[in-house]
Amino acid sequence: MKLSYWLLLLLSANWMVGCKNLKKTKVEEKTAVETTLPQAFVSIYEAPVAPPDSVDLDFRLVQTIAHKDSVELKMRYGGGCIKPHIFEMYTSAMPNKDGVIDIYLVHKTHNDYCKAFVFTARTFVWSHLFSPGNKVRINKGEIIEIPEK
Repeated sequence: MKLSYWLLLLLSANWMVGCKNLKKTKVEEKTAVETTLPQAFVSIYEAPVAPPDSVDLDFRLVQTIAHKDSVELKMRYGGGCIKPHIFEMYTSAMPNKDGVIDIYLVHKTHNDYCKAFVFTARTFVWSHLFSPGNKVRINKGEIIEIPEK
């Protein structure tokens, strides 16, 4: 009887220590994912495009910084298990009746079921398609004029 009592107590203590270590590991992983800001320099694809499906829009643009030759996008999305997430930009490079060129940013990585909020930045080169002074709009958001410098 005493032996089974001590054995049960020892197993319970070991299980509690294991659970604490498991929780600590998950918190550390979540923090590491949130603070990672990878950069990727990618050209924008020129092709006939339509607005993306909602499944490709499962992210939020936090900040857009326009440069003469590129655009830097800071965004957040849910996930954290799949690295890296793929983002692509498409445009027809043709202005609409208002003189604005629509660009579509799409999130091509799906089925990442982790629940961390991941913040990331991507830089897309657009100098091969646009000139300073062109007006562009990303995902039907605000209109951005490409700066001279």
